Amino acid sequence: MRGFQWSWGVLAGVFGFDIIPWARSNRRTVTPDSGQSGGAGAAGPHVLLVIDDESVERFGRVTKLIVVGLMDAAVRVTVLARTLRLPDALELGPCTVIHVPPSRWRPRSKLPPDVAKRIVEAKVDVVECLSVRLLEWVLRQPEFGRFPIAAHITDSVDLLQWATVGKTRPRLWALPSTPVLSEGVLRAKCSSARFMKLVRLGITGRAATSIMAASDHIASAIVVTPLVADCGLDCVLYALQAVLSKGHETALFVLGTGPAERRFRRLAQQLRLHGAVTFVGKLSQWEAALPGCDILLVPRRPARWSCHVLQAMVVGRAVLAPRDHEEDNLLHDRTACLFAPGDPADLAVQWGRLVAEPETACRIGEGAQEFVKTQHSLSVMESALVELYGEMLAPAAG
Repeated sequence: MRGFQWSWGVLAGVFGFDIIPWARSNRRTVTPDSGQSGGAGAAGPHVLLVIDDESVERFGRVTKLIVVGLMDAAVRVTVLARTLRLPDALELGPCTVIHVPPSRWRPRSKLPPDVAKRIVEAKVDVVECLSVRLLEWVLRQPEFGRFPIAAHITDSVDLLQWATVGKTRPRLWALPSTPVLSEGVLRAKCSSARFMKLVRLGITGRAATSIMAASDHIASAIVVTPLVADCGLDCVLYALQAVLSKGHETALFVLGTGPAERRFRRLAQQLRLHGAVTFVGKLSQWEAALPGCDILLVPRRPARWSCHVLQAMVVGRAVLAPRDHEEDNLLHDRTACLFAPGDPADLAVQWGRLVAEPETACRIGEGAQEFVKTQHSLSVMESALVELYGEMLAPAAG
C-alpha cells in the first residue's frame, strides 16, 4: 500500500487537480474585432507585447502574469501573437490580442496590411519582445520604426543574439532577467547601462504541503524534458539505480515524449527499475504535478531557459540540477542541490542525500521558496516594468 501513497499523490496532481485555479479564470481574450482592449480606463502607457509559440512555451504562466500584473498597474496591454495557437488557447487574460496565424506569415516575415493597420490604430507607446529573436523580427517591420523597443534576455542564446541584433539600431533596450546576464549585456557593448533594465521575471503559486511531511512517505521526483538522445535521462536512470541499491525508497516520474523514449524505456527495464519509474507523457499543465512530488530533477543544462525551475521553487520543491546551470537562483545547499554534469555517481549521492535527510530537502525547498518570494515576486517584476516604461518614454530616452 505504501507505493500508492506517492503514485496517487503525483498522478492526482497530473491528471485530476489544478493547484492554480486563478490561472484558469479570466480567460476572456478580447479580439481586435470586438473593439475592446484590456485596461481601457488606464491612464498609463500602452504596451505592445510581442510573443510567439517558442517564447510562450518557455515563459509559461509568466506570460500571463506580465499581462495581468501590468493591467493591475494601470498599464494597457495589447498582445501581438505570432503563434500557431489561437488567442483563446494562449490564456493570456482579458487583453486585446492581435493574432498573426501561420497563413499570414508572408515572405520575409512582413506584417499583413490589416495587422499593421490594427497596430497603428491601437496607438501603442512601447514595444516589448519576449525574446531577442522576436526583436530581430520586429526590427524588420517598418511599422515599428517610431516606437521605443525592448527585449527580454533570459539566457545565453538571447545574449549571443543580442551581441548582433543590439547593434542594428540605437537605443534598443535590453531587459536581462539576472545580474549575470546584465554583465553579459554590458560586455557585448551594444547597450550602455542607461538602456538596460534588470527585470527579474515574476512567478506566483499557491503554497503546497511540506515535502516529505509524513514519516512513512516515499520521496518522489519528476523530470520534465523532451525525450531526445542527449536529454540526460540516461544519467538519471543510472543514478536512480544507485540510489535504490543503497536501500533508499524513491520514485521517478518522467514528463515528456520524444524519439528516444523507447530507448529510455528499454534502459529502465535493463536496470530493473520496474515500479520505480513512470513515463507519464507530455503534459500541457505539468506544474499541476508539483505539489504531489518532492523533487524537480533537471537532468542537464537546458538549451534554453524556461520557467520550470521557478515554478518548482515557488511551491517549495527541492531542485536537483547540474552545476553548469545558467540560473542565478540555484545556490547549492541553499535553494537547490547541485551535482556534477553528466555524472550519475554524483547525482546519486545528492539524490540519496535528499531522500535520506528529509530535513535537508525541506530546508532547501523552503530556501527556494523564500528566494522566489523576495527576488521573483509578481510585484518585483511589475515595478521593474513600470519603471522601464517611464524611462523609455522620458524625453531624454528618445
